[in-house]
Amino acid sequence: MDCRNRNTPPPIRCWLIALLLAMATPLRAAAQEPIDRPGHSELSTLFASPGFRNNMLDKIGRPVLAAGTRSVLGHQAVSPARYVADLNYYASPGISRTLGQQIASSVVDADPGQTRHIRELLASGRVWQRFDRVLSGTGYSSRNLADVMAWYYVTSWEIINEQDAPPALYRAVRDQIAESLQYSPEVLFMSNAEKQRVSESIGIMCTIVDDGSQQLRDQGDQIGYLAVQNAVRESLLEQGLDMKRLRLTRRGFSTQ
Repeated sequence: MDCRNRNTPPPIRCWLIALLLAMATPLRAAAQEPIDRPGHSELSTLFASPGFRNNMLDKIGRPVLAAGTRSVLGHQAVSPARYVADLNYYASPGISRTLGQQIASSVVDADPGQTRHIRELLASGRVWQRFDRVLSGTGYSSRNLADVMAWYYVTSWEIINEQDAPPALYRAVRDQIAESLQYSPEVLFMSNAEKQRVSESIGIMCTIVDDGSQQLRDQGDQIGYLAVQNAVRESLLEQGLDMKRLRLTRRGFSTQ
């Protein structure tokens, strides 16, 4: 695999291509045929690239992330009580396709040779479908903004603290975030399309980070895992959240 390019570090491109190929390969076939993965010298991951990470956060939207930060910290937004946001949305295939193409463009510009394959993979919806299956398997809905954001924050907490959160605590965080988001002005008047774009951007980002970190742990690549872990923590710190200082409780996240 030729991952050379003048503008982007080879480890990031190679690791992304390997991860996307892994997502595209049926599990049975993957067990029979080894997937081309980078070696121990390939320590960088896609999310460790500040350019890609910032691109994804911009697609989610800084105002929505600010509302999410408030919800995690337990700071209630001020909003007239008669206005309550509907956190559910109906999915439009057209929006999913456009978003997949935009995300693909943000990474394949650095490696034109892989443009067609990565565009086809993201356009197929497989990365998002993977996220959808994970959420539905735990009783969450990928068509609900609070469910999706709760998964983002809890998954980030797990990666940063190297702990698994019990299902009951997932639900507590979901309720905490929903209670805050439904009164958040940043969310209150979001259109159906905006909620879909935000949710699917978060889902794709979570899938890449979660699958990637798990793959590195399975390979025993502790240095690579730490690179992802540090990138996730840095991303949350930029949003005003230090997951090292937050505890998961039966009432959600707590600073106590």
